Amino acid sequence: MTTTNQTEVIQDEREGLPSASAMWRIVNCPGSCALCSVCPKEKQEQVTQEGSDIHAAVETDAELGDESLDNIADKLRDLRAKAITEWEEARSIRQDEKLTELREERVWVRNPHTLVPLGSAKVDEAVIHHSSGSALVIDFKTGFKETTPAENNWQLKMQALGIKHEIGVITHVRAGIAYGRFKPKLDLVDLTNDDLLNIEKELLFNLWRAAQPDAQRTPGEWCRYCDAKPYCREALAWASLQVTVATGPANVILSRESALQAVAAMTPAALAKVQVNSTIITAILESVKDRLKSLSEDQLREVGLCLKEGSPRRTITDHKKAYSLLKDELGDDRILDTVKVDTTAAINALAAVNKKTKSASREDLFRLLADVVETKQNSPSIAQIKPE
Repeated sequence: MTTTNQTEVIQDEREGLPSASAMWRIVNCPGSCALCSVCPKEKQEQVTQEGSDIHAAVETDAELGDESLDNIADKLRDLRAKAITEWEEARSIRQDEKLTELREERVWVRNPHTLVPLGSAKVDEAVIHHSSGSALVIDFKTGFKETTPAENNWQLKMQALGIKHEIGVITHVRAGIAYGRFKPKLDLVDLTNDDLLNIEKELLFNLWRAAQPDAQRTPGEWCRYCDAKPYCREALAWASLQVTVATGPANVILSRESALQAVAAMTPAALAKVQVNSTIITAILESVKDRLKSLSEDQLREVGLCLKEGSPRRTITDHKKAYSLLKDELGDDRILDTVKVDTTAAINALAAVNKKTKSASREDLFRLLADVVETKQNSPSIAQIKPE
């Protein structure tokens, strides 16, 4: 999962209103809403390409052509079928009764008094039985770690409430998370009409709290996907505190040598804590550099800094013309020494020509180039694993 450094203008299907995925942060840090509204929006790829491909495969019941990804999609399909069967049995729904199915659709939550939209949720899967006022909502997860349990999961709460507000006759929702990466697992919660009304009241209260001019900012794990984290003092303090707690208050880090000594004294748990918060620390440091570059020469000089001129960077803008010109100069034999196949561009081209997914086209590319591809193992990297 990566965050781009370049600010982009993004078409927001959420219409600038809170989404289900953001509610966990808003509930825990109401002040983040005001800061996010004035900070540059950065495109965050919170879902990997693999995750997008798997979701699309589950939605369309298609095959990806990648054994490991197809295996995850199959698990999620099996979990979906299991959840639907158990829900139908629990609600005494006959096989011949009509059901409405929603896949990858956005539903809106509205103020019950004014019907003004408050926020939205994109539903992976929902099945609705109108005559009994029942619905089943399933959120597919393809990542490596579990999320907040279903009964406390604000993403599920928003999806369930959105279904109730969109359909209008729902008095019971079974909401669940389907995990497909490792051992298949369903985490389900049954929400009665009273539960849904309480969620609605809780949502109204939290959105009201977030709208207050003095709404408090409270940093935590929810900072990870917050647009405002590079500009937030509280996020910086929290991330710095994790390092201080991990290294110990007695370890004052003034040099590389003292840093090595502090790290050597840390426990594995403390090392892991710093690693988890590294993305926040990195984002803050990048924002500090950007802010410093925006200061005047006098301001920089006052703090002992200056702006060093960047080295020139040349980019070929017309590769076809460049190839032609070099071929005239170098000849047929030597021109090939200057050519490098861009695997990403090749995968995109194969996907467009063969009308396949990028994952399948990646396999096609390396199968086609098997005789000229050398595989080397990168050094191990640190990643979080899903607890059993």
